[in-house]
Amino acid sequence: MENDHRHFSCFLFESFDAHAESGNPLNPRNLLNASVDSILSWTADTPTERRTFHAACKRFGEDSITRLIDSGILRKDNQVLFFDTPVFLSEDAEKLASFFSVAATRFVRLIREKEQKLYELAGAVKNGFSAQINLYHIICGMCFDGLFLDRLSEAGILSNSRWHKSGLDYLAVIYEKCSVLERFSNNLLCSYNRIQNDVCALQSFGDANGSRLDCYRFFRLREKNLLPPEFASIKETAADLSEDDLLIGLSDILNKKHVDPMIAQSLESFGYLKNGHICVPVFSRKDSDTIRTIESFLEDILLRPIGEWLSDLSALKITAVSHGVANGEIANECWHILFGCMNEILVSTGVVAKPPFKAGEGRYLQSIEVYR
Repeated sequence: MENDHRHFSCFLFESFDAHAESGNPLNPRNLLNASVDSILSWTADTPTERRTFHAACKRFGEDSITRLIDSGILRKDNQVLFFDTPVFLSEDAEKLASFFSVAATRFVRLIREKEQKLYELAGAVKNGFSAQINLYHIICGMCFDGLFLDRLSEAGILSNSRWHKSGLDYLAVIYEKCSVLERFSNNLLCSYNRIQNDVCALQSFGDANGSRLDCYRFFRLREKNLLPPEFASIKETAADLSEDDLLIGLSDILNKKHVDPMIAQSLESFGYLKNGHICVPVFSRKDSDTIRTIESFLEDILLRPIGEWLSDLSALKITAVSHGVANGEIANECWHILFGCMNEILVSTGVVAKPPFKAGEGRYLQSIEVYR
């Protein structure tokens, strides 16, 4: 049957202004949807000798195939089509589970050997929240999904940038929609959502198991007029507000200035205020030295062994490897899976705080960063 094919979810790591490019037809968010599932499924299931550019164009149309090639999803090599971005299929799940379980346990053991020192360092952050909550944000988010990404990229171990013919810089990762892969695509603590300017940031860190009611997701969905019913109350209060409005309003609150009541109400709807007061951890400029000390401490413990582990993924015999996807791009997603698995162990052992589960949204905790 025509509709008897696999279905996929696409995750994007954008290095472009998502709002400014929302209407760009070459924006991958406007390309990668259910309409390409049949092409991706065909690419996954067709033997190499029959997986030709000509056969794909005949079946799906040359324009559709060319768009996927230009967007870096497929690659034409001697007239044969291959995936050109990390793709994880149901048959890869068992290999992924064993591969990452062993590595995550090994690396968390190194952290736990220094657990007391980390608590001592985190104690210097005086924002009214426990060391475990602050370490959740600093280790699981700022360090693993920030600093380590930068360091591993600087070392040439992973890629965090890829320019496309569209002139847009982004990485795409594709997962088959199936229960065995949800552990890696949706259920790990490795998802940072943030809106920011050069003064401050509203952010949340958690899993992707639901529709998180946060600022970033709200504005991306609103751009496409795709806000689900869960956002109804927020949509009403924030209907005429922009990201800049919220961030400027936040800055005013931090500086004890008057703020527009609609902005304050919107920040309360998003969970950053309660009864008019900030109710999430604030990491201010004076905390930056402490955060950097914790990050440097973890670098000394982990960066070299993790870098060596990510440098050779040939033992991970999964679809992306067999299709010749660039090792740096596979390594980027493997690092997200690895630190997500590490974060789960850090949470389950109580080293860092446990993010609450919110029905329909998944697990996450929110915070604010102030840059100046």
